[in-house]
Amino acid sequence: MGVDAVNELEEYLHKQSRLFLAMLGFVLAVLLSLVDYLNPGIHLDFAYMLPIALVSWYGSRWGGMAMACGCACVWLVTGKQPLDSLATFAVNGLNFAMLLGSFAAFSLVVSTLRRERVINRHLALYDRGSGACTRNFFSELAGAEISRAQRYGRPFTLACVNFRYGEGTQPSLGCRNEGAVLRKIARAIRVNTRSCDVVGLQRDNEFVLLLPETDNESADIVLRKLYDRLAELLRKNEWGLLVGVGAVTFLRPPETVDELLEKAERLTIRVREGGMGKTVHEVCTNPSLYA
Repeated sequence: MGVDAVNELEEYLHKQSRLFLAMLGFVLAVLLSLVDYLNPGIHLDFAYMLPIALVSWYGSRWGGMAMACGCACVWLVTGKQPLDSLATFAVNGLNFAMLLGSFAAFSLVVSTLRRERVINRHLALYDRGSGACTRNFFSELAGAEISRAQRYGRPFTLACVNFRYGEGTQPSLGCRNEGAVLRKIARAIRVNTRSCDVVGLQRDNEFVLLLPETDNESADIVLRKLYDRLAELLRKNEWGLLVGVGAVTFLRPPETVDELLEKAERLTIRVREGGMGKTVHEVCTNPSLYA
């Protein structure tokens, strides 16, 4: 129950605007300053890191730095004076500078950790070179689509886009150019599909597409358009590659993602063996016919 509550709170904070987060952090800082001021026996200097962490993690880096400066100023105004009567203004200024530096460094650390988490999550979901979904993320999205299709009885289409060097053509892209080629191909696929369609990278030379709520007639139109655009891209850049597209429209969804991926693998083999340079499209009506 506690974990669920924390997850709900984090999801709620992620949805809020930066202005709201800044106001929330400011309110927390003011409340801490009042508690600190009204209770001379306690010291809440490091408690100010709570609003700083809030804004730095869920907001922006500059917002976190601004909150760090604000918390240091609030501490200076409402904080307790040093007990040593010989303490001078310079000592108080030094204490303020040290606290400000600590708050600023803490804000930078939190915002950096947040940035690294976002980058790592993106790399876990999307391929670095092409920007397409990774195999695991594609499986997750495919599972959600299968559940929707089973619930509402809507068709969807799975397509595999394969690339291979033509006969008598030697590989000439080079390691440096392979990433650029994948990015251009993935961009061309994204441009010629809908925003709700899922583009995944299965292998270096194979993309897999999931087209929700797409029957066989609509899939034919989409696949022909996609094939023509990709063939034109390959011909224009003279990469020496051939493209083949294999697709299956599920009028009734499979039971599991494994069955879907197995069908994609069989499509890939079929396209590689005789479908390069054209499109292969079939319709599956019976979930028992996946073998």
